[in-house]
Amino acid sequence: MSRALPLVVGRLLSTTEPAARDAAWGDFVAAHSRLIFHVARGFGGDRDAIMDRYAHVLDHLRADGFHRIRAFVADGRSEFTTWLVVVAQHACLDHRRRRYGRVRRATEGASAGDDDSNARRRLVDLVGSTIDLSSLGDDGRSAEDTVRVAELYHALDVALESLPSRDRLMVKLRF
Repeated sequence: MSRALPLVVGRLLSTTEPAARDAAWGDFVAAHSRLIFHVARGFGGDRDAIMDRYAHVLDHLRADGFHRIRAFVADGRSEFTTWLVVVAQHACLDHRRRRYGRVRRATEGASAGDDDSNARRRLVDLVGSTIDLSSLGDDGRSAEDTVRVAELYHALDVALESLPSRDRLMVKLRF
C-alpha cells in the first residue's frame, strides 16, 4: 500500500495562496469526482437528490480549510481512495439524516414507526419539490363558490334518492 499522499491531495493541502488553492481544489474534484458521485448515487433517489448529496460531500470536504481531508493519515493501512469512499458515505448518511431524520431500529411494533418515517420522507420530498401550478386545476372559483357547488351537488343527490328507481334511471340516462 502507498504510504504517501496522492499528488493532488498533497498539492491541495500544501497550497496557501487562494488562487492556487482553488486550482488545486479543481484538480482534486476532477480526480475524485467519479468516485464521490458513485457513492452519492449509491444512496438512491432521482438525479436531483444524487446531485444534492454530491454537492454536500464536496462542501463537507472543503469546509474549514479542508479539515476533513487533513484528517487522512498516510500510514499505509489504507489507500486514500478507500478512506475517501468511507468519508463520502458518512457525509451522505449525515445529509440523509439531516433531511429525513434518523431511522429507528425495528422493534415488535415497528410498523407505526415505519409509517411515521415514510410520512416524513414524503412530506419533505413534497415540500422540497416544485409543483407546476397550472396542473392544480384552478377553475377561478372562490372558496365560497366551491362550497356552494358542493352543497348543490349534495341537494341534487338527496333529490335523486327521493325519486322512484325508474325515474332515477331516466334522469341518469338523460344526463
